[in-house]
Amino acid sequence: MEGFFKTQIENLLSKPLKVIPDFRGEFQKISLNSPFVEQDVATSTNNVLRGLHYVTEGRRVFTPIFGKLYCVFLDIQDESETKYDWFPITINDSNRQSFLIPPYVACGYLVLSETAVVNYELEFKYDESKQRTIRFDDERFNIYWPGNKKNFILSERDYFVDEKRIR
Repeated sequence: MEGFFKTQIENLLSKPLKVIPDFRGEFQKISLNSPFVEQDVATSTNNVLRGLHYVTEGRRVFTPIFGKLYCVFLDIQDESETKYDWFPITINDSNRQSFLIPPYVACGYLVLSETAVVNYELEFKYDESKQRTIRFDDERFNIYWPGNKKNFILSERDYFVDEKRIR
């Protein structure tokens, strides 16, 4: 897709956001002119950890639009040269970007600011049967998360992971 750049994870692409500040605040252009059919927005508070989530079909665009986040992308794509590698990035006002996430690349994030807002664009209508979760502290991957894990706020989906569904 136009304007996207490679990352250290195979098939995971990033694109800097165009942020236009003025005296009223700012405007961010996040539209992709693409085949994405669903758009969702998540608002979270400090210490919320969402993920690690991945899908078995279709691509997603993940765009943090407000707040400071510690984001992790984990590659579990078959036949990928970076399989089981993970890529961390802290997103804040100075480096906002979108990520085009292929199937079998998991994404998770921890909110480091008081509040954060994330936009998701999906190539597909949400289908729970194609959703998968890997627990954030799964020992197989040894992913670093900043802060005290005892303070993390998790959903039931993220806390009680069905291990049989992980590749």
